[in-house]
Amino acid sequence: ILSGEELDFLSVVMRVLDDETEISKLPTFNISGPEIEFFNRLGFADKLQLAAKFDLFRFIFPLKISHDEGGMASLSFLAPEIYENGDAKRLWRISPDQNLALLSQDGNKLDYDVKDISSSGIALEVAKSKVPIPFYLKNISLQLPDNTLIPLQGNLIRFINSTTAAFELDEDLESSEALKFYLFKMHQDRFVEQK
Repeated sequence: ILSGEELDFLSVVMRVLDDETEISKLPTFNISGPEIEFFNRLGFADKLQLAAKFDLFRFIFPLKISHDEGGMASLSFLAPEIYENGDAKRLWRISPDQNLALLSQDGNKLDYDVKDISSSGIALEVAKSKVPIPFYLKNISLQLPDNTLIPLQGNLIRFINSTTAAFELDEDLESSEALKFYLFKMHQDRFVEQK
């Protein structure tokens, strides 16, 4: 939690470099002035995060400090984890209004419907009664409405009913960042634009 004085300090030492509004690109700030040593020391931390609360939701934005060849430091926001009810216990999950498809490694559509999805899990419903529910998700991709493909893998954690199962997703995949950006965009579309 930052005081007003600390927020003023941060606004002085950081300047927005990139003003793109595309959701897959969160702001990067250039760090300059004598306070750069403060940020250089932060760069040695194991984990830097910015926590924010929006209505009943809590956002945890990982922060990354990097340096260019000239030693200029920059602070970047990465895709957030979104938690329900303002706590850090249950990740927000969405039942998508949009058509999401699961594709096999060779690009064929699989007979599963996405019931809901979060950055850590996905619930799938079997579209045809004779299709078995897998125990592992491997070599599949989630196809977003704009045809972007996000590779997924995970393990079955429970059956919700005879045709629906919940899977825990592997968050170590590089694609988990893309999934977090997609969910962040869905959250904005659903809640921010209503205000």
